[in-house]
Amino acid sequence: MPNRREFDHMVNHNFKVEIEGVTVASFMEVSGLESVTEVVETSDGDDSLSASARRTGYSNIVLQRGFYRLRRAVEVAQGRD
Repeated sequence: MPNRREFDHMVNHNFKVEIEGVTVASFMEVSGLESVTEVVETSDGDDSLSASARRTGYSNIVLQRGFYRLRRAVEVAQGRD
């Protein structure tokens, strides 16, 4: 019998998805990690301006070249660890 663990195929991946500390997926490529923050400038009455951050929007991420364990993810999410 080979000396392998159940998740050896996930070791070569750079990005992992964990739910409550349990790795349920791993991927080799991730793209779309972008955010945009709305900035509002206000005048303080004199000649100075101040800027404050408002809403931040995030793009959808794309996970590529990976493995996932759907059944295990559902078990963890339902508390059947």
